[in-house]
Amino acid sequence: ACLGAAGCYATSSIIMRRLPAVDAIGLATILLIIATCITAPMAIIIEGLPPRPSPSIFAALAFLGLIPTAAANFLRVLVIRSAGPVFMSLVNYQVPVWSVCLGALLLNEPLPPSLLYAMVLILSGVALSQYGAFRRLFTRTRA
Repeated sequence: ACLGAAGCYATSSIIMRRLPAVDAIGLATILLIIATCITAPMAIIIEGLPPRPSPSIFAALAFLGLIPTAAANFLRVLVIRSAGPVFMSLVNYQVPVWSVCLGALLLNEPLPPSLLYAMVLILSGVALSQYGAFRRLFTRTRA
């Protein structure tokens, strides 16, 4: 599932960058509609129909659908369209690092050594992938 998700993100980022100029909100909306058309039937087939949600649960679902899902998808479209899929992948690598840091700072979550090792591994991978860019940035060109 993780490899499939990573492949889908990479493929969609490249395709999104190559699409002709269209409205970013419309593109983000279409992407979410396509995802809904794929996942909703599968969820119903596998899990069955969900129980009727209470108003508070419905409000929470509406919030989760609009803010972290729709708004994040819209921002993803804007970033890929402006900075490209490679930059977007570098941003995605940093999500776990910031999640761990903010969880520790704001929610007082524990920081076991395995999380710290994982953060070092992630940041090392980002640094390694950007070695050429760092080298060009910090070396002087001789005239």
